[in-house]
Amino acid sequence: MDKQLDLKDVVLIGRTFEEYCKMFDLDSNLLKNEIILDVASGVSSFCAEANREGFNVTASDRIYSSSPLEIEQKCRQDLDMVVKQLPDIADLYVWNFFKDIQ
Repeated sequence: MDKQLDLKDVVLIGRTFEEYCKMFDLDSNLLKNEIILDVASGVSSFCAEANREGFNVTASDRIYSSSPLEIEQKCRQDLDMVVKQLPDIADLYVWNFFKDIQ
């Protein structure tokens, strides 16, 4: 079997506003006057950061029907599971944005 991240379920690992902009090649100057819907936003901080900067963003995700404590517990479990696997597959990733696993 090929080396890969072994995920058995949806993993809750959020992304920041900066990561979204780089990942989707977003021009924040063009987004200032738009109404943005972040669908399947999960636990990313994109919406919170964008709104703090004056953008009009609404986040939507089915995980929001869970309690904050349930979301936190799932995030901790998911992050622990992914971090444990990363050393064995680190060579599969391009480490430009994040410089290393830490």
